[in-house]
Amino acid sequence: MADGFILCYHRVVERLPADPYQLLNPYDLCVDVRRFRHHMEHVARRYHVVPLDDLVAALPGRHPTRPMVAVTFDDGYADNYEHALPVLRRVGVPATVFLATGNIDSGAAFWWDRLAWHLPRYAGRRLPAALAGDESDVVPDTPEQLSRLYRTVHSRLWVLDASARDAALDALGDGAGDAPRPLTWAEARRMVAAGISLGGHSVSHPSLVALSDAALRDEVGRCREAITAQVGAAPTVFAYPFGHVDDRVAAAVAAAGYRAAVTVNWARCDAAAPYWLPRLSIPNAERHRFIDTLRWVPGAAGEGSQDSAVRRALRSALPRPVRAAGHYVRRLWRRHVSA
Repeated sequence: MADGFILCYHRVVERLPADPYQLLNPYDLCVDVRRFRHHMEHVARRYHVVPLDDLVAALPGRHPTRPMVAVTFDDGYADNYEHALPVLRRVGVPATVFLATGNIDSGAAFWWDRLAWHLPRYAGRRLPAALAGDESDVVPDTPEQLSRLYRTVHSRLWVLDASARDAALDALGDGAGDAPRPLTWAEARRMVAAGISLGGHSVSHPSLVALSDAALRDEVGRCREAITAQVGAAPTVFAYPFGHVDDRVAAAVAAAGYRAAVTVNWARCDAAAPYWLPRLSIPNAERHRFIDTLRWVPGAAGEGSQDSAVRRALRSALPRPVRAAGHYVRRLWRRHVSA
């Protein structure tokens, strides 16, 4: 076990976007730029912040000083360039941005943003057949019901390949209004020139476990080819869309040439499983809550590995009911800081 862990962000924004029906907020996709700056200042001060490639390379060893931290972003939103990059440069923190390459340079919103923009505007009407389940869904206009329907349709779409998903969303309408835009390749190249690394995140952001072998290879392989062609260097790390992975998906990522891949499992990194690396999904938390969140990860409070070993030994000496209660409290806390 290495003294390292990985932070996962998606968007960094000036202010949280309005989400009256709570369609996207439950996914913790946005962190405001002020809080993001506080997060980065804290990790730069208390941890050994390294590029993700360096963390992966160091995984087989142990590190007696501060635990390593790598910062990552999923999807490839333009606000990573507009708002996150200036903070990262000012604080001196490296990062990796995982790109869903099918949307980069297209100007088209990511499919979950497109769904979130159109669905409330369909209130009172039946969903198009391409999006409905066994029974046609009438789109409600109350926040709780609409949020539930969004999650249902979202899960129907993530199992589709890109062409089928696009056709289903086309039935709702064109465009996506004021939905956030993805990066352009020019912005991505400027981020690379500023020291940011790029990683693969598929082409169209499906659930890879639901795809055929051929579609899986295409999503993983074409993503890597696109990044290589645009920036002149092949990405070495991959992030599974939605964190969905099984042995078949992990094998396909390895076969495509990636050296490691990340999930969204909450834990420290394990050198024995480079294609199942966990990450900590970070909500829009104030500084003190962010600090407390990191403290729940064993060995992640800035103490050396020797101190961590002592803490683990002390925990192991506790009676089993006490340890179980501690695990339960940690789960409740993670829900609290995400609220």
